Amino acid sequence: MRKCIAVCLVTGGLWLCGGVSGVRADQPAANPPTADQVQQLINDNQELKKENQDLQKRMDALEKRAADNETNAAADQKDTEDAIKKLQDEANDFHLGTEEIVIAGDANMGFTTQRGTNSTFSATVSPLILWRPGNSNWLFEGAFGFDSTGAASLGLANLSYTVSDWLIVGGGLFTTPMGQYHNHTDPPWVDKFPDDPLYADMIIPITETGFFVRGAIPSGTTKWTYDAYVVNGPQMDPNTGNVTFSDSVDNNNNKAVGGRIGFDPFPDMEAGYSVQYGKVQPDLAPVPFPNTNMWIQAVDFSYKPTWQCIDGQIDFRTEWAWSQVQNQTYLVNGFYNNYSDGGYVQAGYRPTLMENKVLRNIELLGRWDTVKTPEAGGGDTMWRYTIGVDYWFTPAIVAKMAYEFNKSQQNGNQDALLFEVGIGL
Repeated sequence: MRKCIAVCLVTGGLWLCGGVSGVRADQPAANPPTADQVQQLINDNQELKKENQDLQKRMDALEKRAADNETNAAADQKDTEDAIKKLQDEANDFHLGTEEIVIAGDANMGFTTQRGTNSTFSATVSPLILWRPGNSNWLFEGAFGFDSTGAASLGLANLSYTVSDWLIVGGGLFTTPMGQYHNHTDPPWVDKFPDDPLYADMIIPITETGFFVRGAIPSGTTKWTYDAYVVNGPQMDPNTGNVTFSDSVDNNNNKAVGGRIGFDPFPDMEAGYSVQYGKVQPDLAPVPFPNTNMWIQAVDFSYKPTWQCIDGQIDFRTEWAWSQVQNQTYLVNGFYNNYSDGGYVQAGYRPTLMENKVLRNIELLGRWDTVKTPEAGGGDTMWRYTIGVDYWFTPAIVAKMAYEFNKSQQNGNQDALLFEVGIGL
């Protein structure tokens, strides 16, 4: 603005000068500017030029500072990204289960008094070893069990490889993906009750040896999970028809195949279907004992919502399993229907939203479970009603007390009182 004013003043002054010399004779002459006025105009013009130059220098400095700031911001961003990546690399290097061997597992201490039997204390510890060599996709899983009687057992021993976010392949001794109980909730610091459901040790295998694939597939806001495997499978005694699930060494050349499909419509809900099929009689069965196959099927459902209206969380679970061995005339027991089924329904309530710390750590529980064993194994039907209360000292330490109303067709009333402390290591 000052520059424009100066130009106008100078131009006006020159016009005045020129006008003085160019006044017509017939016009009255204007008073010419004095020398001091002309000099003042020149001085003002030079001063404005100087101020304009100063302004331009300041503008150039501001533009340079803005460019420098932009360059510095980009450099700072790169430094920050490099620092974050360095921290991530360090975290991966020291992440449990990657570079180091992780020893976890569980333990429990319990007391049981049951009608018709001697009361007894018990204790077990089951170390779990996880090892990931280097920063790789390989993972070894091994578990052992030791109890107060001195007995030891191998619980798990398998090696797996993560192919992608939705596929894991592996082999060895692994937990059978049959239903949810043994697959997800049977450790003593996770299970709500001091003992297993009746069916869990009689109808379905806990662990098996073979090859497996598993993974999860997102589907919008829902998720599908899948397991498939080939294993040695259950084994049957052709003399009695009794079936056992100890499959460390197979008794025939045919392998059992199975799997589980799970669907999670919500993060706190899951439903699943499991199946297994395979030959069970040994290759060296007496002639002419025919080929005998066995089906095992199971359905499961769990729902664990938290509701404000009850100030807490509901934990509802149910599973049911069926097993059918082809009907045969066994060498000792004769002809029997070799069918069994069983399951459980349980529910728990824990006031997790209450302000009182003692109350929100208490969980009230109820369970009904039953099992029907096959005629070939002697045949029995058992059912139980169990009420219990848990106190959660921490998410990995729980004290449990339960009373069971236990009945059996063969053994009558076998009510029991149970205590257990479950610990996650």
